[in-house]
Amino acid sequence: MQPPSGSPPDQYPPPPPPGTVTAVRVLLIIGGVLGALAAVAVAVGMAVVPPLVAESPEVREGLEQEGIDPGALMGTMLFALVQSLVYGGVALVLAFQAKRRTATVYLATVAFFALAVVYTLGAMVLEGQTYVLALLFNVAALVLLFLPATREHYGVGT
Repeated sequence: MQPPSGSPPDQYPPPPPPGTVTAVRVLLIIGGVLGALAAVAVAVGMAVVPPLVAESPEVREGLEQEGIDPGALMGTMLFALVQSLVYGGVALVLAFQAKRRTATVYLATVAFFALAVVYTLGAMVLEGQTYVLALLFNVAALVLLFLPATREHYGVGT
């Protein structure tokens, strides 16, 4: 709705964001919540594993049979904790910043999902196909970001 000529510009609200922008925000919120939940799960695991290894000879023997060093396991869990916190935190910050129609928010969101795709591809190479869903999730967000309606909303490439 165009304001009549001569009327103050703030009298009319800005148009609602297109569905593609809303979808990206929803994906950011989902990713943020899942990242936070994963961080909680890993933190619980980090609290449980050391006493379990110390108190249970069966667990220690099982780890030794599999060739897993408990110290290395804790390091891996710490890495997973930091990774989950960073992904979840950045996703939530971007979700709340997505209301701002600036090129900076758009480019930060594109960079976030592009890095997530690269990271996920690397994880797939190292660990196998367990990351397919994460890859599809991040690629879907990138595709939505590059659609004309999204780019126009943020005033990028118009």
